[in-house]
Amino acid sequence: MLFQLPLEAILLLVPVLLFSLCFHEFAHAAAAKALGDDTAERAGRLTLNPAAHLDLFGTIFLLIAGFGYAKPVPINIRNLKRPRRDDTLIALAGPGANLLLAVIAGIGLRLAIPRFDSIEGLTGGLTMDLFRMGFYAMSINLSLAMFNILPIYPLDGSHVVENSLPLEQSMRFRETARYSIFFFLAIMLFPIVRAVIFAPAHWLARILVGYDL
Repeated sequence: MLFQLPLEAILLLVPVLLFSLCFHEFAHAAAAKALGDDTAERAGRLTLNPAAHLDLFGTIFLLIAGFGYAKPVPINIRNLKRPRRDDTLIALAGPGANLLLAVIAGIGLRLAIPRFDSIEGLTGGLTMDLFRMGFYAMSINLSLAMFNILPIYPLDGSHVVENSLPLEQSMRFRETARYSIFFFLAIMLFPIVRAVIFAPAHWLARILVGYDL
């Protein structure tokens, strides 16, 4: 849980987390704009300003469960030329943006660590703070990508699955939204659920950096 971390870690982690969440939503808005829907732009969401994206309950969830969310970007599928395909691309833009940030941070860490011979070779001060922020950027964005691609409403993965199914099955899948609250409660209450969900993120982090972090 975020509030259980040392103050020093919180001061480094929060800016990275805010930027990562906002970049995720900005990517949705930018993809929608590129595909012909300017609803998000007109709503002031085509921006990296945290004030435009942060959600009250998502922030509270972050403090309680250690993981939160921002306000969904408004999309009008009637403005899209190929609604199902374009909605899928818009949905994938968010996790894709987080994956891009994670790869950039991971490459930076991989290049930096050998300069100190090992992770243990890092010293305190600015160098260690920059390393920690790079690690936070990689791990947070990998986690955001893995989490949002899950086929649970209202996460991005649900749009991908819904748009991939034939219409009748798609409508049936949409009915699973009523059970989403139980999934989020399980994440909040049971650490083992979080561990299983975010296991791929730890595996990808190990690949990106080449070290056990």
